[in-house]
Amino acid sequence: MIKRELTVGLISLALICSAKAGPGQGIHSGPWTLNPYADVSGTYDSNVGKTSTHEKEDVFADSTVGLRAGYSSYMLEFNGLGFLSQRCYSDTTENNFGAGGDLLRAKYGNRDGVEIEVDQAFRRVEDTDRYGNEAAVGGVSPDSVLDVSSLSRRDINQAGI
Repeated sequence: MIKRELTVGLISLALICSAKAGPGQGIHSGPWTLNPYADVSGTYDSNVGKTSTHEKEDVFADSTVGLRAGYSSYMLEFNGLGFLSQRCYSDTTENNFGAGGDLLRAKYGNRDGVEIEVDQAFRRVEDTDRYGNEAAVGGVSPDSVLDVSSLSRRDINQAGI
């Protein structure tokens, strides 16, 4: 048991020591690149209910945490993104919501031969789809198919090869 824990500890230490990063460049370890990120913003909304009469103002905070990951070798390339978001209103708490999703893309092959690319994306959104432009499947951006600025709760599933 102690030998296994020591081995796991040494492997973890080796990965940490072999990883390197500079500002804005992500964390690199061999063919892997990891880019964790967080975003917090505050917004004043003069008409939370989007009504023409009886307008109600409020302030809300948006927070997002996510991770971008990439792997690149001669014949294989992988890119992934996962995120979770939360919106919290100050007064109209019934409008609070969460969002999340993933975007995955894998490509096998090279330009000299056959390339096979597989794309998958899932996003649960209630406001503007912030990641819609990154989810092009088979070269078709969802901007051309979906109303990415729609302000309604929806699940967006995409897949392509």
